[in-house]
Amino acid sequence: SFLCNEQYCSRYIVGTRSKGEINTGTNHLGFRCVKSPSQTAAK
Repeated sequence: SFLCNEQYCSRYIVGTRSKGEINTGTNHLGFRCVKSPSQTAAK
């Protein structure tokens, strides 16, 4: 993943929940959700 720490999930494969081989062409798919403070205050 482009969001992961190298010490934890380098070459992590989503389907297997474990590290993959370094020569595989897969990327860890991940995303982060962001909510601005103004959206919270408006409710």
